Amino acid sequence: MSWYAESHGTQSVLKYFPILNHALERGGVAVIDELDASIHPHVIAEIFRRFHDPERNTRDAQLWITCHNASLLDELEKEEILICEKDRRGYARIYGLKDIKSVRRDHNLYKKYISGVYGGVPLIG
Repeated sequence: MSWYAESHGTQSVLKYFPILNHALERGGVAVIDELDASIHPHVIAEIFRRFHDPERNTRDAQLWITCHNASLLDELEKEEILICEKDRRGYARIYGLKDIKSVRRDHNLYKKYISGVYGGVPLIG
């Protein structure tokens, strides 16, 4: 199939594969902005699993991404999550979920984030 006939998601996976593979093979950090823009959450979860798997990630590579898909929170530990919150003036602050004392490992991070408990949700209106 030609490149242009592939879906945007498939094109994105193929575009990011060399970056991800390089990090896993050689170590270091793979940094990708808005990884979730066109890639299915199940595919992203598999990418996360590869970075978490010591047999696949023998060089302790790290993956740093930005995303808007809150369902991915359930694939991560609280120490792996940073939240960016903008105030009404447009000023942003970034904080780790690990720094919120009430966050527990058995919480449904997705549900609590979506409901606004952790902040970082858009102010509409």
